[in-house]
Amino acid sequence: MAKIKFEKFSNAEIRDIAIIAIVIGFVSAFSEWSYVNLAYKSLSAFLILLASVSVQKIFASKVGSEAEFKMRWEHLVIMAVLAFFTNGVLTALLVPAVKIKPYFGRIGYKFNTMSLGEKAVVHIWMPLMFILVCLGAKTVAPFSPVAAGIVQLSSAMAFFSILPFPTLSGMEIFISHRISYVLLFFNSIILYFLGFMDFGVTLGTMVIISVILFLLGQKIKL
Repeated sequence: MAKIKFEKFSNAEIRDIAIIAIVIGFVSAFSEWSYVNLAYKSLSAFLILLASVSVQKIFASKVGSEAEFKMRWEHLVIMAVLAFFTNGVLTALLVPAVKIKPYFGRIGYKFNTMSLGEKAVVHIWMPLMFILVCLGAKTVAPFSPVAAGIVQLSSAMAFFSILPFPTLSGMEIFISHRISYVLLFFNSIILYFLGFMDFGVTLGTMVIISVILFLLGQKIKL
């Protein structure tokens, strides 16, 4: 079995993830402010983002490309201003999509440019990891207040990341693969607005998305 290659993070990527995580922690803790809550939400956001981008980097390397994470200042401003002027009632957890750069002379690929399907294989993992973190937290510790906080945070991150707006993963997935987009959007709405997870629906969705990922990435050797 081939080994999974874990792609390294640059110092700039770690810095950007940390800054976005702190801002997400700030706006999430704004309505119930305390330094403990801020630290907890920021650390949770950092670990969730780190896991999501790590998986995207792994799958990017499998399709002969590199995934790079960069923060966007306009996202930080929008999140902070919205939380400040609404006293934390309205929050928007905006996580930018990774930038995918194909390797020059990609071995095993006919073209140096990436197809929409190959891009979808990478971008899908941003909201999908948020959903999986939410599912994992609810499964492992369904009655824990710590897990409840992770569920709330990851479900919000999943919902906002799947919105079809420029600079977000949702737009990239919407352009690359509509079926996956609809499935992810449906699950994100259930998590964010209804506050519960239908395990049957979620499991079925994950199976369908797994099949889609397999079909899109037939050249990927895991």
